[in-house]
Amino acid sequence: MRTAALGLLLVVLAACAGVGAPAATPTPALTEQEIAQRAVDRLGALSSFHFELATDTGGKPLGSAAFALVSASGDAARPDKLSASLQASVGGFVAAVSYVSAGGKHFMTDPISRQWMEVPPQFNTIAVFSPETGAPAIVKSLQGLKRQPTEQVEGVDSYHLAGTAPGDVLLPLLGAAAPAQLKADVWIGNGDFLTRRITLTGAILQGEPETTVRTLKLSRFDQPVDIQAPTPGTPAS
Repeated sequence: MRTAALGLLLVVLAACAGVGAPAATPTPALTEQEIAQRAVDRLGALSSFHFELATDTGGKPLGSAAFALVSASGDAARPDKLSASLQASVGGFVAAVSYVSAGGKHFMTDPISRQWMEVPPQFNTIAVFSPETGAPAIVKSLQGLKRQPTEQVEGVDSYHLAGTAPGDVLLPLLGAAAPAQLKADVWIGNGDFLTRRITLTGAILQGEPETTVRTLKLSRFDQPVDIQAPTPGTPAS
């Protein structure tokens, strides 16, 4: 009898435990715009990052443009420092040059002599990589974002958002704007909301096919970076 009563009591207690207990409220999924905004905020708060820009047209000269960036890799640091190795189409041929921005001044190596020279502010062709106005501005400009299946980027589970970008999104970088919107894809870490990859598809420079893809990869977030202004007239190391 005592055993049966104990069993009944346990059943009643179990039932009571569920009566009136609030149901767990599921965490609402973030919208595409919320994911993108968190990515913009994270990029804007970084002290430094490493970047790699590649164009899938490779090293093909692009007409007679005075300067057209083909690829770049380097580091950007808050508030105004950047160091990069560039491959550019200069006057119809491809050249490898180095670039440094520091203290409000901009320097580039001469494609022939490889000596450093100071260039005017309007020649800041890779301003798009500025921690304040570069990559964050690209992500912020994306429109019509739709979430794609989660993917791994550099071993990190990442949101994949697809949409479009205005044709002038790379104007600070290339000195030219696309005649129409570009197809855009961005990959953002699920947990840290760091932007790890952006691709822009479409023709921007004269002579490019409509299928041209530019890929910007970001990494080494907040790692120490030492960028010093070079002395004009000295050879690049």
